[in-house]
Amino acid sequence: MSFSLSLKKEICQNRTFIYAHKQAVCLGLLLFGRSFDERHITLDTESQPVSRLYSELVYELVEIRTSITATEQILGNNRRLYAVTIDAADDRQRILNYFAPVYQHFLRCGAEDAEENEFLRGVLCGAFLSCANLSDPRRSYHLEMTLHGGTSAAAARSLLDRFGIAYRETERRGIRLLYTKSSEEIEDVLTLLGAGKSALVVMNVKVYKDMRNRVNRRTNCETANLDRTISAGTVSAAQIRLIEETVGIDALPENLRQIARLRLENPDMPLSELAQLVSPPVSRSGAHYRLQQIARFSLQLSNPEKGGEKL
Repeated sequence: MSFSLSLKKEICQNRTFIYAHKQAVCLGLLLFGRSFDERHITLDTESQPVSRLYSELVYELVEIRTSITATEQILGNNRRLYAVTIDAADDRQRILNYFAPVYQHFLRCGAEDAEENEFLRGVLCGAFLSCANLSDPRRSYHLEMTLHGGTSAAAARSLLDRFGIAYRETERRGIRLLYTKSSEEIEDVLTLLGAGKSALVVMNVKVYKDMRNRVNRRTNCETANLDRTISAGTVSAAQIRLIEETVGIDALPENLRQIARLRLENPDMPLSELAQLVSPPVSRSGAHYRLQQIARFSLQLSNPEKGGEKL
């Protein structure tokens, strides 16, 4: 089962919340379904619990005279599509009449009022079950709502705006999509939906990813430092070997002879550690200064015109 289907199952099982806000939840299911007008009232979903909840709430709230038709279609890869439709025109009209004032109440609601906030949470819950999908956070953060009409698109924008959820818009094959790739926004939505288990999964994945990224950055930094150390040590060792092969290390002053021999013996050693091997030990900057003097002497031997000062 995908992460999104598991999440929807979790929401459907939260009966306490759903039945405390069943008008709002049902409005969200209907309004954000595939169609919601006089000609068609239809929901398409890959979640069987959602299809059952849709039928259950409509039956409970509205006096339906004929049955609601639910069909199952096998899509492949263990995926199934559940289509729920209201067949009779008079039943569709009854549903539209019943939810007309509920929809008007939705338009007037403000998230600042506690009671109205709860109502909007119910609508968001139904909307998410009806038209939203959330990718597995272990792969990516991506929450999107697929909107099949202008009314549902406007309602979705209004709903997310009132909760302060930032989103972007796009189109895919002529269908409007609202989406977010922000882990913080996704956590906020899951919290509003009362999906504590799934919200915790997203938070844990985020902590893991942040920790892994910090470790990777530190490792990359240490690797870069090591590469620089090896590179610098290799250059110094080459300069010292040039001196050794031309005039001999004994041509260097005593304070430089010692560190020259230490560098040849330890070409990969960090400069701070090399400085401690000098007798008596010197600071890192002191060791660096001595190696610079050796470098100038080596340059003078290889190219007297550019050698600079003599030791």
